[in-house]
Amino acid sequence: MTSIDIPSTTAHPLAGLVGGAGIALSSSLLLYASGRVFGVSGFLHRTVSPQSLNSSPTTTKVLAQSRNRLGDAFALLDLGIGGWFIGRSSSGSATLALSGHTLVGTVAAGLLSGIGSKLAGGCTSGHMLSGVSRLSRRSIVATGILGLSSSLVVQFNQGSLPVVVGHAWVLNRFEKYLATSILIVLSGSVALLKVSQIRPLRNNTRYLSAVYVLVHFLSGIGFGISLGLSGVVSATRVQGFLVTPFRHPELFDSTLGFFGLGAIPLASGLYYLAVKLRNESQRAEKTTQATPANDNQAVYNETDPLFTSDSSSSCSVPYLASKDTWPARGGEIDRRLILGSILFGAGWGLRGICPGPAVVNLGTSLYGVFTSGRLLDSSYWTVWLLAFLAGGKIVPK
Repeated sequence: MTSIDIPSTTAHPLAGLVGGAGIALSSSLLLYASGRVFGVSGFLHRTVSPQSLNSSPTTTKVLAQSRNRLGDAFALLDLGIGGWFIGRSSSGSATLALSGHTLVGTVAAGLLSGIGSKLAGGCTSGHMLSGVSRLSRRSIVATGILGLSSSLVVQFNQGSLPVVVGHAWVLNRFEKYLATSILIVLSGSVALLKVSQIRPLRNNTRYLSAVYVLVHFLSGIGFGISLGLSGVVSATRVQGFLVTPFRHPELFDSTLGFFGLGAIPLASGLYYLAVKLRNESQRAEKTTQATPANDNQAVYNETDPLFTSDSSSSCSVPYLASKDTWPARGGEIDRRLILGSILFGAGWGLRGICPGPAVVNLGTSLYGVFTSGRLLDSSYWTVWLLAFLAGGKIVPK
């Protein structure tokens, strides 16, 4: 009798938990510095279709837009660098073997994800992480819909998902190395941000601009390495979670659940701490404005959005951008959001991949190309990303 080899795997809940915390810290760092959400689909779409200024351009608006576009490009580059670092740290063993993934299915998944994220105005990083953590109604609805849509697709597209035979409740050597790297990168980012608030440096435009770019750079690398540690870059782990434990408990991989547990509560706590700091700064500013000005009191520099507060008042969040730059919690729940979430969820469930992990995996696979000449993996992620960008381009504004 011929034996049949059944693929198996081990869930890594602790790695998912620590990786999720790294994601929350990385995205919160960007929020504190620039008031921007770490939404990878937005970075990708704006890179190929830059937003136009709605009103007459001013120096402030042009500077802010240029800085944001540079930040988008650096964030994407850094995700790739994070992937390269993962590949190098694992001596190439982290390069994913992609079997059973057809070209048609890859293109379809990329197109659905691109169209859906453009319609819904976000993806898993923008809605599921950043949006839910700040209790945005739009993001909560979008997350629920895309989660249901992706889960339904996986039920009929299980492919050859591995059987989960156990749980690794301790970080292995490679995971410890990634966790330490994340801690070092993010600690450096926080130190840069703190130094930028020293009073003599807060009026140095060139220095603050450099810090703005460096914070984007380091938060992106931290985000990318955290994705690798958490297991979200593994399509089979994602699909193993989306299959749910009710219908196929032997296939259910809990790693992604622990990822959410490590990411969302921490990101939410950091968001509301930032809100508290903003409120305190606004109250201090009102008190300052009620006090008669004197010759020694500094004034706002209205020509550059980096100057958010005067030198005599407490620092305001975001530290390196206009204080009016802040994500909204509201927003209309409309047909575009609902349809986009359904389509994005379908694409996510079809291949188990979303924009952030795709960019990280491209970086990891490129390391494999340079070290062992493996082109298959890098071509897969390139095709998926090109299809994603094409999907976003065909969506009307």
